Order: sequence, then C-alpha cells, then structure tokens
Amino acid sequence: MATATSPVTDGLGGDAARERPLRPLPRVMVGSAAAMVVVTVALTALAGPLYGIAERAAGDLRDRTPTSPRSSSGRTCRDR
Repeated sequence: MATATSPVTDGLGGDAARERPLRPLPRVMVGSAAAMVVVTVALTALAGPLYGIAERAAGDLRDRTPTSPRSSSGRTCRDR
C-alpha cells in the first residue's frame, strides 16, 4: 500500500533555513568539459584534411613510393 510522504521528510518542503545556497561549479570540472568540447570541435574540423593525408599515405604504401618526393638535401629518394 502506498502512503504519502511528508513534505518535511522528502525534501520538497519549503523550509528556507534548510535550503543550501548555490555554489559555483568547480573549475576543474568546467575546464575539463571545455577542453573536451574544444578537442571534439577540432577533430571535426580536421577530419577532412586528416582523411586526405591518410588516403595519400595509403596510396603511397600500396604503390611502394615515398610520401615525400625530395629529402632535405634536395635529392629524390631514388637518387641515393
């Protein structure tokens, strides 16, 4: 059998002295949530260029050609 609870015991009552004042959110929690939002947006923005780089690298691996046609000395990898 269900019984009605008292407003004093269920926390729904209106005793102003029992209410806790609002506190600001912890900085660590806000900072970590903001960092995750920034990382998510950055991954979304960089997904296209990263996909293109990965696709070119996969094609080079399949064709057995180097990804960079010239080394820092100016010679091609095949000249060595």
